[in-house]
Amino acid sequence: MLSVPAVQFFSLKFFVFAKKNVVIDLEYFFYTLCSDELIAFLVILWIGYRVCESRLNILEVISYRNMERVRLPFVVSRRELMRIPDCDNRDQVVEGRGAAAVANLEPVDSPYMNADILGTTTIECEPFTFLWTLNDYSKLSALGEIWSALFYGDSKNNHAWQLKVVPKQRASPEEGECLGVYLCLKEFGSGENTYYRKIRARYQIGLLDPDGKMSTSRGYRSMNAVEVMKNALWGWDKFISLGELHSPYRRLVVNDVLRIHCTVWIEGQITQSLTVKGRGVALTKEEKVLKNRTILAEEFGNMFKNSVGTDFEILVDTPGGDQAVDVIRVHKAVLAARSSKMANSFAIGMYKDNRMTITTFNRTTVSGMLEYLYTGSVDQAVMNEAAPDILQISEMFDLPELKEECAFQISNHIEIQNASEVLLLAHLYNTDWLKAQAVAFINKHKEAVMKTQSFREVLTRHRSSGIFADLFVADGV
Repeated sequence: MLSVPAVQFFSLKFFVFAKKNVVIDLEYFFYTLCSDELIAFLVILWIGYRVCESRLNILEVISYRNMERVRLPFVVSRRELMRIPDCDNRDQVVEGRGAAAVANLEPVDSPYMNADILGTTTIECEPFTFLWTLNDYSKLSALGEIWSALFYGDSKNNHAWQLKVVPKQRASPEEGECLGVYLCLKEFGSGENTYYRKIRARYQIGLLDPDGKMSTSRGYRSMNAVEVMKNALWGWDKFISLGELHSPYRRLVVNDVLRIHCTVWIEGQITQSLTVKGRGVALTKEEKVLKNRTILAEEFGNMFKNSVGTDFEILVDTPGGDQAVDVIRVHKAVLAARSSKMANSFAIGMYKDNRMTITTFNRTTVSGMLEYLYTGSVDQAVMNEAAPDILQISEMFDLPELKEECAFQISNHIEIQNASEVLLLAHLYNTDWLKAQAVAFINKHKEAVMKTQSFREVLTRHRSSGIFADLFVADGV
């Protein structure tokens, strides 16, 4: 028999879930039965409780897309639910070990889902990736910190980013050393470049094994976006312990090489779209403007390529060339509308014969500039081939937006062999942003750049122009 204190200690209520809720008052059983049978009954209840705790008879998934509760009749353990990965689509549940998988739930047949006008609101997202290979990692790990080269997104959000690695990070004296990995926004590619400006972004950083598989990663696309400021660090002090990093079973550092993969998702503008029943998709005002501009650019491009209704000729006569003079037929109205310099020239009576001659640039460069005047863009193949020349001719025709596009293109191809030439180009044609990029690159690789033939030639020909003044000031010399 159990004592009264023991009865009071076990005086509680258990709830057993079946088709109906049944409440069992243990105090009543102790005072009425108080026998070995009761103890056995309590043991059975406890075992049943533990079984119910470890297994779920039903998994409830709330589909926010369908706006109603959907019950999925299969059994999944609580531990397996804890292992369900974070999916980009919250409507999808994917897990293994023999349990069923649910994805792409179909919309329910509801009158509320069949409205006359359907609206959709989304946020533009620009993803881009960067792979950083650290050779001779054993030597690099002796440094206090390691910075990657600058890398950029696409032309729409051409911000400059860097990765930072701290090879031996110790979060506290009690914990062991870890690898710290961080993402840093260094420069804004477009818009205002102020200290207080912020952009919203998500990011994922991972370590790759020799097979190119992501072995360890932190962050993901569906994480909450963070507001990134210039020169602020985002990452993890304890990304991975040094024991795990150098473990032969993880295969992260093989042949003294460590590879770090970074993905960044930059949130852009909010876009709206409407679908009207019977009329298809109804574009928003912004989408209509963008669509009309695209059509207009295509039509003007065709008018330029086919020389429809032209009234002006540009003769491309490169000195020393064996080829005949190229004649490009254009429209005076387009030249005057797009180039303030050409508008002024026409206003004072120049080119009365409706003809001008260009001797300093070839046909590819001139055609690329004219294509920009008609369509607002330059073919990427032409830009890759002649970006420095197009930058120069954009200065000649007073086209600041085209010059900026050329500067972005050139900055993505700065190398040790051409860094001094890029600096000279930016200095001569007043491209401050490109000049800052060239100065930063040369400061980082000064010894290698100063050994190149191009550096010696630029220094000899332009020693008195002050081209390297900003370089030495930026380096603190």
